[in-house]
Amino acid sequence: MSDFYTSFFDRNLLIGYISKVNINYIILNTPYVQQLTKYYYNGEDFHGGLLNSYVVIEGDKYGFLGQIFEIEFLEKERKNITDKNLENVEGDFNPKVKVNILFSFDYLDLELKKTISDFPNIGARVYLASKSVLKELFKMQQENGKYEFANFVSNNFLKIDNLGGIFSRHCAIVGTTGSGKSWTAAKLIESLLKMEDKKIIILDPTGEYADAFKDEEYVSIFKLGEDSYIDPQNMKLEDLYLILNPSEGAQIPKLNEAIKSLKLVQEVKKNKEEYEKFKDFIKDENIKKEGNSPEAFNEIYMKFYGEIIKNDLKNVDLFKLPKQIEYECVRTYSNNFGKDDSALGYCVPMIARLNNFLTSEFYNSIFKSDSKKKQNIMTIIEEFIKESEKAENSKYAKKLLILNLEDIVSEYNMKEIVVELMGRKILEMARNNIVKNSKKSLIVFLDEAHNFLNKNGDNELKKYKRSSFEYIAKETRKKRVFLCIITQRPGDIPEGILSQFGTFIIHNLTNSNDLEKLKYVLPKDNNVINIVPKLGSGEAILSSVNFNYPPINIKILEPKYKPNSKTEF
Repeated sequence: MSDFYTSFFDRNLLIGYISKVNINYIILNTPYVQQLTKYYYNGEDFHGGLLNSYVVIEGDKYGFLGQIFEIEFLEKERKNITDKNLENVEGDFNPKVKVNILFSFDYLDLELKKTISDFPNIGARVYLASKSVLKELFKMQQENGKYEFANFVSNNFLKIDNLGGIFSRHCAIVGTTGSGKSWTAAKLIESLLKMEDKKIIILDPTGEYADAFKDEEYVSIFKLGEDSYIDPQNMKLEDLYLILNPSEGAQIPKLNEAIKSLKLVQEVKKNKEEYEKFKDFIKDENIKKEGNSPEAFNEIYMKFYGEIIKNDLKNVDLFKLPKQIEYECVRTYSNNFGKDDSALGYCVPMIARLNNFLTSEFYNSIFKSDSKKKQNIMTIIEEFIKESEKAENSKYAKKLLILNLEDIVSEYNMKEIVVELMGRKILEMARNNIVKNSKKSLIVFLDEAHNFLNKNGDNELKKYKRSSFEYIAKETRKKRVFLCIITQRPGDIPEGILSQFGTFIIHNLTNSNDLEKLKYVLPKDNNVINIVPKLGSGEAILSSVNFNYPPINIKILEPKYKPNSKTEF
């Protein structure tokens, strides 16, 4: 114990005594003002007057590690502040120093604890913490040096390598453009690739990660619209609402009926007997109700109701949909359906929007497999996660899958819809325990998350929100699926998603709405939010419920693969 006290509580590093304790911080008064100036002791520089300096506090049962966040001279002493008086050992100065308690530690095994049950006593001695003391305490938080991705700003010999602590309750990387978010994500990905039981998917909206990692042997890269496509039958009805923006009063009912009618055609075609009964309704694989019997239609409709009512677009040919919407514009008379010109007039704008969508260059690129080189993006995700034996030596056996989405347009809410479709696939495989049974954890990185998770429809259709990533955040940790979002606008991320994150890596932010949002996820007794607008490029605040210390200032190590997010002028 004597050797322990000699190294941890060195009398030559004593700077003062605790004069006040509250639940948020302690105040110490120091008669040793010289200790607050820079000096050299035992081969090491010390400067207790610098903000963020670490101190150790001598308690009865436990020791405590703290960090200085405010220093001031008493008002009556300020007029006597001179170089000569500061150098005078007998000088009558008693600076007031405020210290955040980071954690307590056991004297016997140095086990770290975050707790509100243990506090230092009034009068307890406070010492500057040497490098050897800090290394001894913080090594409890370290796992494996080869996974290092950052160090402490004020003590760069202290490295951070606990990837489990970073990702096990999901991670959010936030900061303004140019603050270092992409480098942080790249360095974390680089460290994850060194682990044997991890797989990574990056949803890359700008292509910067695809460019950065293109020479990595463990990566498989697909560019949507170039070598991969989306099958429109993977969409749900709500996705179609967001594309067409139909009004609830007149257009949505006709759109719903049209979808069910197209499904009904496909179901009837499977049964020759039913097809013969119903063939008068079918015209070019559409259902034309006008002039036909409502009773006959309702009979066949109810027979297949269980299949056609499902909330998906399976067996729906979108190119048949404009004509089918027109055919749904009918009135019901006693013996037959009659044309309803008024309803058709209301639906014409929606039909026009649908035709524009289906004939757009974007649709032909993203939603059509017009080449054998193109693969279904959902199949790509599924095979990558499954990593089946037949894929052992193929691109699906890679550890990193990058889905390049840079060609996705903002029109028709396509950015949000495409990412939602991918999220649904990942969520489906998590819920079915496919990821868990693969014995490998899956970490999903979503860059520019505010562009995909923010909007729930800028219209009366807000209730048809995209929620797959919210469910991933809430449900999938025990399924071994973890989420990392990267965003410059945390204020735009829905509360339901942001509240699920246990780790925040916060780069420079200046927007008041974003800073206000972060106040709810950072400890309320910590002044770290005031530092965020002052952070330099590559510097960040690390706040995690998985670490035994409060938010700390870190510097991200330079990644091997460097995304280029600079804007050319």
